[in-house]
Amino acid sequence: DTYSNDNGIIGLNNLNPTILGAGNYDLWYDISNAPNVLCGKVSQLPIPLVVNDTTEAVVTAVDPDGCTPFLFDLSNTSIGSGTNTNCRWFVNGTEDTNGDCSGFTPELTVPGLYDIRLIIQDENGCIDTTNYNNFLEVFPLPEVSFYSTPSSVTMDNPQFQFINSSDSPLAQWNWDYAGYGTGSGQITTFNFSAVTEPGTYEVCLEGIDFNGCINNFCNNVTIKEGFAVYMPSAITADQDNLNEALRPVISGYERITVYSFRLFDRWGNVIFETTDYNEYWNANSNTLKDYYVTSGVYHWTMEVTLEGLDDTKLYSGSVTVIR
Repeated sequence: DTYSNDNGIIGLNNLNPTILGAGNYDLWYDISNAPNVLCGKVSQLPIPLVVNDTTEAVVTAVDPDGCTPFLFDLSNTSIGSGTNTNCRWFVNGTEDTNGDCSGFTPELTVPGLYDIRLIIQDENGCIDTTNYNNFLEVFPLPEVSFYSTPSSVTMDNPQFQFINSSDSPLAQWNWDYAGYGTGSGQITTFNFSAVTEPGTYEVCLEGIDFNGCINNFCNNVTIKEGFAVYMPSAITADQDNLNEALRPVISGYERITVYSFRLFDRWGNVIFETTDYNEYWNANSNTLKDYYVTSGVYHWTMEVTLEGLDDTKLYSGSVTVIR
């Protein structure tokens, strides 16, 4: 078969609208010279032919990348005179039926690159497909962590140091000290001087990476009862059952894990020592039980280690024995 229009022959057997181009045409056919046809003729009346222009599928994204989970906003900005009547969206080759001809808003949670495909069909039934490789990217959230030192503090010195230990490279570090203050930087120091009661307080680090992705990590710090030592300056070892013996009075004594108390005479000899906080010195010699010291001034030392603290505290002073 031979097909022709006003401009002459346009094809044999098959008609290619792409070659023909969009427009209105009159089509004649001539089978007089077709193989194995003994008789034939040219069509007497032209056949009207309309070739429609295909709408070009185009996709645009408000933001082509974001942090997981990210809700992307894709628009169908196809170019052409036709009206889209059917649109199909694909993410990494899998069709997602939540999109329509106005756009598509996929929420992607797995970090990585994503391909987008849009197939459109216009009112004339013309179809176009567009593919965008690695069109969208989802960034992972940074892995944020920190530790504090010491492991706990007391009310009399409630200061911690906080050290960033995040596995992910960070561009910014924002600290929140349980609502008592804020800070920035990889290593910070904060004193909870405004805290009025012992307890557990939550400190949080907001880490921001170089993609602008944000993650948070929180950890508790413990502030314990303050530790204070009160020691009488004198005792009256006169058998009247008033102020007869000596022992330190300690606020927070229940936190003591190691205790050592010693008394010395004026020559530096140890005359009394104990590791029992409940034991008193009644002005006698620790080595000679029946020997009671004379009136005078005696020097004492006390070493204590507190639960949760590594350092040993050393206290010292003098007491006067009055008989």
